[in-house]
This record gives sequence, structure tokens and C-alpha cells, in this order.
Amino acid sequence: MSDKDTSYATFVRRQRRRRILIGISVIVVFGLLYLALVKGLDVNRSAEWLRGATTAQLLSALSNHPDDPDLLYTAAFRLWERESKPDEAMPLALRALKLAPDKELNQLLVGYLLAAKGKPARALQHYERALQLNPAIQPARSSAADLYLAGGMTEMARKQYLAAQGEGPPSPTIAVGLIKVALQSGDYEDAEQRARELLQHSSQDRAAPYRLLYRALRGQGRAAEFVALLEKLRREKPDLMSADHFALLAEAIMQRPNWERDSGLVARVASLAEQGVKMDGKSAPAHWALAAARLGQGRLAAARQQAQRAVQLDPHLDRAVKLLAAIERRTGVAGAARSVAADPALAQAAAALAARIKSGEAGSEIRLRYAGVLEKQERFADAFQVCWALLEQDPENTAALDLADRALAAAINRERSQ
Repeated sequence: MSDKDTSYATFVRRQRRRRILIGISVIVVFGLLYLALVKGLDVNRSAEWLRGATTAQLLSALSNHPDDPDLLYTAAFRLWERESKPDEAMPLALRALKLAPDKELNQLLVGYLLAAKGKPARALQHYERALQLNPAIQPARSSAADLYLAGGMTEMARKQYLAAQGEGPPSPTIAVGLIKVALQSGDYEDAEQRARELLQHSSQDRAAPYRLLYRALRGQGRAAEFVALLEKLRREKPDLMSADHFALLAEAIMQRPNWERDSGLVARVASLAEQGVKMDGKSAPAHWALAAARLGQGRLAAARQQAQRAVQLDPHLDRAVKLLAAIERRTGVAGAARSVAADPALAQAAAALAARIKSGEAGSEIRLRYAGVLEKQERFADAFQVCWALLEQDPENTAALDLADRALAAAINRERSQ
């Protein structure tokens, strides 16, 4: 074969290899584009599927994808929010949080579940972490504000409520929070103004807004005005009166000096409380009001019975607990309730520990002991604040977390029963 023929054959082979390489490159490029397109469709289809899947389908999918944080979060949220199964939701939520701790929704959900399990201080830590990741996540902000308020950290609560409110008018939840902040800080005029605005925009068949207004007026020594307001509602819209409305009206009348010495006022309180109990036998405030009326009538056995019923219905209703203890001491009941909180030895221990802390010599152990004494004195908000200050320095302090959870949970129960 001549040199010319050899050169041509080589040229043909090179061209053939070139065409093959070009073909392979085209296949690879189009293959990658196809995979990218399919992947994008899969992602979109996955998000859509998560939104529409039932709880059973989500749990079934977890058997094949146990480490998918989005799947874990969605399944946990459904179990908690739709199925009311926080115990089953918790391990899934914690797994999602471990896999994706930088997702604010994972922090928020774990906070909700901890709060539902009676661990509000731990919940507050997660709400704060969610806000650090995304300051615009308002549910975490309003939830944190509620806990700060219950824990007596008024300014922190105010700051969070106002941030959650934004530029527009407050939602009913935020409005209630801001009223409670004003009450807690002693700004009764602001509380009154906000409470009246809330009443204008809320349903009048709920006693809660009226109780807030009552507390604001009582703080200004104007309980009589509230009596007139509620009597007007009773006359003009009697169908809107609930058992709690009647109990609240009776309580407002009790603010008159020496009311229990006025047989007419005692009879009026008794009548209102009886209507409340008749309307709703499970209203703890109504039973408390009836107990107070029976005590005013000198019917100690009946008063004790009604006070016991009120405490049974709501063990955190402070005024009922105190009234029952007073009645039992007055009647000389064996084993009558004695207030551990009022023990002079506790007061002395608290004062001594507070002095050591003020002097700057006390470490975390002394501060924890101080918080424990405050808890025994039923100064729950104060105990929580001491623990929270420790947790800001050491978020993993288990002893401080446990005490903070107990104290804040007790403070929440007390606040709800006011």
C-alpha cells in the first residue's frame, strides 16, 4: 500500500473516533440536562406530595426514608397538630432537628411539643433559637412573649409582642398579651384603653376580655364602674351572660369595703353566684364566689363545700385555695391546709441567700438553692428568672432547666387562673 493510501486510512479512522466522541459528549450533556429536569420535577412533586399526604402515608414513607428531615418534620407536625399525639410526634421532631438544626421550623415544632409536655423553659430556648435563625417567624415570637410574660419578664414580653404586632393593628392574641403586660407593669390606664378596644372588636359572649377590663379598673379603684358595665350587659343582652360573667360580677361587688357585713350585698353576691353555678356547674370561679357568699352568710359548712369544689375544678385558682384554707382554719378542721409558702424559716433562708448573691460571692449552686427556696415560697416567676439567668450563661445546665420548667409551668397555671 502506498504512503498516500496509508495516510487516507489514518484520516478516516481519526474522523470516525471524533464522531464517536462527539456523539458520546452529546449523549452525556443531554443526559445530565434530562436528569436535572427530572430531579427538579421530583423535588416539586415531593413537596406537593408532602402537603397532600395523609399521616399514615407519611409514616409509611418514613420506613424507606428515615433520614429525610422534611418528611420527619411533616409527619411530626401532623401527629401533633391533627392527631393530638405529642408523645408520638416528639421523637420524629427531635430526629428532624438533629438532621437539620438550622431550620427554624424544626426548632419551633420542638418548642411547641416541649410546651405541650409541661416543659416551657426548654420550649422557650427553642423559640429563641428559631428567632435567631429567622427573626420574621412570628409564631415563635408570640409564643416566646407568652412565656416571658408568665415568667414575670415584663419588658421582654412587651418587646416580643410589639415586634410580633408589626406596623398594623394587633391581633386579638397580641392585644391580650399587651393588656397583660400593662397590668403586670402597673400601667392600669393603658390596660383599660387596650381592654376597651379589645371588647369593641371581640365577641361579647366571652368573659375573658371583661376580666381584663375588670383587673384594669380594679387597679384604679374603679370596680364600681365595672359592676355598672356588666349589669348593663345583663339587662340588655342577658343571653350573652355566662357562668364566668356572673362570677366576675359577684367578684367586682366584693370589692366594696366590708361587703360581707352588708346583708343586702351578701344576698346579691349569693344570687349571682348561684346563677353562675346553675348555668355551669364546672365553673370554678362561680363556685368560689358562692363559697365567699356562704361565708358571708355564716354558713361555714356550705362555704367549705363550695370552696372544695372550686379547688377540685381548678387547683390553680389562688383565691379559691386561699379561701378554703381560711375556712378550714376557722372551722378547726383537722389537718387544715397550712401555707408552706408563709413559713418564716423559708423567708429567712431566702433573705440570706439573696444577700450572698447580692454581695457577688455566690456561684451557680447558691443561685440554684435560692431559686429552690423561691419555688417553695410559691414565688414561681422569681424562681424562673433566677434559673433563666443561669441558663443564659450555661444553656445545658440540667438542674437549672428542670427547676425553670417547674417554676414557669406553675407561673403559667397561676396566670391562667387570674
